[in-house]
Amino acid sequence: MPGTPLVILGTTNNKDGFSILFSETVHMQLAGWSGLMVQEEFRPDETVPYNNFDFKVEIHSATGEINLVFGVQQSNSTISKYKAIYNEVSETWSLVDITAP
Repeated sequence: MPGTPLVILGTTNNKDGFSILFSETVHMQLAGWSGLMVQEEFRPDETVPYNNFDFKVEIHSATGEINLVFGVQQSNSTISKYKAIYNEVSETWSLVDITAP
């Protein structure tokens, strides 16, 4: 559906992590993070198709910069890259599409 975002934040959005919902079934890959730890069992498996995903994290920031970057591959092979940024004041995550044009 044109105009529908590929990725949106789900209902979980707090210091322990966040959930994301996809507008279509995708494959995803964790690309990196800063100021937090993502345990192995809470990382996406790039061979599995997803309609949604819950990131569970442990925040360990000394710098105040807390983010997580992941890539999403659609069925048409288009790859998009997203950065989830944590705000320590509101204790919520925001999602930014950082796909290069």
